[in-house]
Amino acid sequence: NFVKVGTFHPDARGVNVLVKVLEEPKAVERDARFFEVLCGDETAQVVLSLKEVQLTDIFKPGQVLAARNSSIMMVEGFMRLTLNQSGSFKADLK
Repeated sequence: NFVKVGTFHPDARGVNVLVKVLEEPKAVERDARFFEVLCGDETAQVVLSLKEVQLTDIFKPGQVLAARNSSIMMVEGFMRLTLNQSGSFKADLK
């Protein structure tokens, strides 16, 4: 079961969501081992926080992704979508 981005709350865990990549991944200024990708659905936008090893060619604008077993992490007062250990991002091929 997939939820909408607009329903996220700061302590959400085990979230499954379909999002569209809205911008190219950007390296985090304070730590180049991490990347942020703006994504969203029709209800809201969220920043995906990725480790360098998680960054693949599926993170391109317009691509719809299925994020499974993800979590919300608060960074400087803003929500970030991250993966749990058993989580995954996959291109949604419908």
